Amino acid sequence: MLRNSAVEKVSRFLESMERKEIYFRVDTYINFLKLLVYGNAVDAYSVELPKQFEIGLFPLDSRDFKTEGAKLYFLRWTSLLTIETMEEAKTFKKMAVSSNDITRADAFSESKMARWLNIQAERQMFCPQDGIALSPSHREDKDPLFQPKYFAECVQSRRTGLMILVNLICKVSSDPEELTNGDVPNISHWRVDRFINLVSFRRMLVALKSICARPSTTVVETCPIASVISPEFQDLKLIIDIKADDNAQLTGENAAASVPDAQTSGVPNTSAKREGVPIGGSCKRQEVNFQRPKSENRPGNKSQIEAIDAAMHDGVAIIQGPPGTGKTFTAAEIIRIWLENWDSRPILACAETNEGVNNLIMKVLKLSCVSPDDMVRIGNVSKVTEEMKRITLEEKYFANGHKMHDMQMDYTIVKDIIHRAKIVFSTCIGAGTNYMTEQYFPHVLLDEASQATEPAAMVPLQYGCQRLCLVGDDKQLPPLVKSSNADQLEVSIFER
Repeated sequence: MLRNSAVEKVSRFLESMERKEIYFRVDTYINFLKLLVYGNAVDAYSVELPKQFEIGLFPLDSRDFKTEGAKLYFLRWTSLLTIETMEEAKTFKKMAVSSNDITRADAFSESKMARWLNIQAERQMFCPQDGIALSPSHREDKDPLFQPKYFAECVQSRRTGLMILVNLICKVSSDPEELTNGDVPNISHWRVDRFINLVSFRRMLVALKSICARPSTTVVETCPIASVISPEFQDLKLIIDIKADDNAQLTGENAAASVPDAQTSGVPNTSAKREGVPIGGSCKRQEVNFQRPKSENRPGNKSQIEAIDAAMHDGVAIIQGPPGTGKTFTAAEIIRIWLENWDSRPILACAETNEGVNNLIMKVLKLSCVSPDDMVRIGNVSKVTEEMKRITLEEKYFANGHKMHDMQMDYTIVKDIIHRAKIVFSTCIGAGTNYMTEQYFPHVLLDEASQATEPAAMVPLQYGCQRLCLVGDDKQLPPLVKSSNADQLEVSIFER
């Protein structure tokens, strides 16, 4: 992996590639970013390298992207994501180094890049998708050190987590030119540490690639509304602010004056919390006063109806309001009207947290606008309340008599269950599951949108989104970002 002394070497190598007009493909770049994260857990190094990727150090082939602006958008957010994930990896390293509870495992081969690990412990240790660091050990070692030689991901778990199958993702190397998988040594005894889970990181990278890169085949446009998301693509078309204060309403010239002129490049937003975060350009702005509804049984007050109407007719609608003003109720009504008007088009309804997804499901169930048979909840079953377990993907899978194959649900059957649903619910990151591949969701609603980073918000939009509704409150907590070097991630797409 990369050491501090190797940063300049890598920089010179990449610069030499560009001078020779040798350009890398997008997938190579994504793999390189994942390896940087693991490398930071072995020998911490400066975040200057991914920062330089943002300004074009990594020679990417521009022909892979829809526009030059899309390439810049991709580089900005992938570099920030890498810096933030590197910070999380450092946290896991500190925990492993200071841990007095060392876990050992005996290994035997499954394939070249897979190992079964028999965990020497009395309780459940690992679950599928857990990140794992493997340090070579010997039987006579009393306290083997945290010196990882391989990083892996748990893909199967048996005997309540005491026997796991792991896929080896990458090996540790002091030479930055050896950032490849390579052969696996025949080592039988390992120290095993829980490490960073790169599932979220990987799903956000894939979503950014899907939205920014040219499709490799003739397929449906992955995100037709990308042009209204960022100035690199085009402008934001419509903003609806729902406020609690009657006096906050803006109309006519005052409303138009509150929006900056169109920007066609990544010009920083001086009003944003962080410089370098572009905003949408010229747009028709309509501010709507939001009164607290006396009863949620009503079809909606005037401002709610106006917000719902905006979500019917415009590519992007942003609904903002303080807690208790009925945003989730309005979101559920929008879903109901979408179903009434576009019954043949599936809806993807997401929130940043599992709690937010559950709240949205409960509102939709109360409206009785769709049968639970036509709803699917994707995600960890343990995060779902008892009354809505019937709509979970797992429940629908087993209710039809299907069985697990190699500890996994049948991929084809699961995709069919999702395809038949009228509404699919998930967290933003949950929408990036492989089961969603080749699905089509022209209508996307994102609750808690002000809490999601922009890359996380992109995950649900990669399935052909044509109509988007963002619901949230930028006056509440912003997205949680650990690295001060990646604080631009604190500016959500909702706030921008």
